[in-house]
Amino acid sequence: MVYPQTTAPFLLTGRKILIVDDDRLNIRILGGILKSEGYTLAEADSGERALELYATFRPDLVLLDVMMPGIDGFDTCRQLKREYGDKCAPVIFITAKSESDDVVEGLGAGGADYLPKPFKPKEVLARIRSHLQNQILSEQQKLLVEQLSKANAAKNRFLGMAAHDLRNPLASIRGLSEFLREGAVGPLSPDQLELVETIHAASQSMLEMVNELLDVAKIESGELKLNLQLHNLDDKPLPDPIPLKIQFPISNPSRIRSP
Repeated sequence: MVYPQTTAPFLLTGRKILIVDDDRLNIRILGGILKSEGYTLAEADSGERALELYATFRPDLVLLDVMMPGIDGFDTCRQLKREYGDKCAPVIFITAKSESDDVVEGLGAGGADYLPKPFKPKEVLARIRSHLQNQILSEQQKLLVEQLSKANAAKNRFLGMAAHDLRNPLASIRGLSEFLREGAVGPLSPDQLELVETIHAASQSMLEMVNELLDVAKIESGELKLNLQLHNLDDKPLPDPIPLKIQFPISNPSRIRSP
């Protein structure tokens, strides 16, 4: 059964919550508390039904009773975490138990929090609101990371294309300057030779910069291929040790006597 949504605070309107409890009274109480906040609710009366409904409803949060016939809450949570992994919605256990062993077991099963019975409306809303807001922040963070990754990939593509388009003309300029320097078109005056040397040095510097840009683009895009080779370090002589000069401060030189 799915309840219609009403109004709710900004960002949380329409968030989906799956209530799993074999006690109809608990479902009605929680439904009454949550409907006024604008959440879209769905209910299941067993762990088996919760697993079926989760796949179609895809909730943003699960309120899961611990003690149920068939699959209990802990096993249901473990199956959800095993099937959906990091994409599984936060699970808040509903229980009258407050023993530390039960809390530890629930957290170990993948639960995010506990909701004790009897329900306190303000506490219920505060806990649910906290976990949903954390989930929204996590979703925004993932979206930001994806956007940054796309922007970085676009930057790498641009650097690669720009560097590739610049490398060929620069290589041609460097090559022509070398021909001029070697006298391919006749002897050069000192002033002309100095000018050719300047052109050659500038083109060589720019070409090295372009090649470095290409390497950076390949590294960031994961396309750089390393040529690994084995080297025998025993064949290379070790550098001579550097002698260390240690000086100890003398607080009272007058105490030092010659033998």
